[in-house]
Parts: sequence; structure tokens; C-alpha cells
Amino acid sequence: MRRQHCDSYPIQRAHNIPGNLVLSLGNPMRGDDGIGSRIIERLKIHPQLPERVTLMDASILRPEFLLCMNSFRRILIIDAAEIGRCAGEWIRIEIKADEASPHLFNKYFSCHGLYLRDMILMGLILDLWPAFVELFAVQPAQYDWGADLSRQVRESVPLLCSEIIRRLHSPSIKSTPDKIT
Repeated sequence: MRRQHCDSYPIQRAHNIPGNLVLSLGNPMRGDDGIGSRIIERLKIHPQLPERVTLMDASILRPEFLLCMNSFRRILIIDAAEIGRCAGEWIRIEIKADEASPHLFNKYFSCHGLYLRDMILMGLILDLWPAFVELFAVQPAQYDWGADLSRQVRESVPLLCSEIIRRLHSPSIKSTPDKIT
């Protein structure tokens, strides 16, 4: 099995790699905002991680990510977000190129929401947004300085890893996501 890992300045190594990308957003030194980094670390050693998966741990989105993102079949993004749920609960949202809208972020707030919303709009305008993106938004309990996750968010890590592995093994990218109302 061949695994590809991208850590710092991943664009050069990830460009034009077919398959799936798992991208984490968030600062691992701001409490629950670091959940994506924890999940990426766990996925790196997960025995069921399929081939042709690139793991990318990024604290923020940069415009040049669009050049990389469009070359993947499917992208799964993990981010802490205010989704109106109990701490540690998460939802999965599909962001399809033909259906994406800036109104997506009117209901949910991410520390990186402005950047992600802008990235989606820029990608759509430039016709660079990938056909299929899934956002896993996790409700944080706290954003305090420090590397520790809250108990609730820490307990969600194994469940979310299992769901990501399940989604990566899914033969079809067509599914029914959590509905945005």
C-alpha cells in the first residue's frame, strides 16, 4: 500500500495526485481548533487507510491550494466550527461545485469560515473548485491556548476517524449528507 503524506508547504508534493485528499484546518495550539491535526495524525497510522489518499495538515487555507485541490477526485475537510450542537458532535456537509453557495456559511461559523467561503467562491469563479468536497464540521468546546483538546472533542476523534475511513472506502461519492436547513 502506498500512502502519501503532505505536511508543510504541501502544494508542490500534492499537485496532480489523483485520488482523495483529507485536509485538516485549524491551529493545534488553540485547543479544540486542533482537532483536524489530531485526526490526520491518527489517519497516518490507520491500518485501513486506502491507497491514493493524501493527508494534508494545514492551519489555514491559502489561495494556491485551489491549484492542488482541483486535481483530486474527492476532498474531505476537517474543521472546528460553531454548528449549534453539543461539544464534540459533528456534521458532514457536501460542497459540490455545481451547488456551492456563499450562503452555506450563514448558518455555520468556522474560525476559518471567511477563508473557506472565499476559497469556495474563488474556486467557483475560476472553475477550479473540485467536483466533490465534504466538510466535517466539529462543534468545539473551547479555543483556549494550548495543545489539549476538550474531553468531548477528544472523545469524538476515534468516531470521526472511523467515519472518514468509511467514506474513503465508499465506492461511490454520491451519498446523502446531513441536510442544511
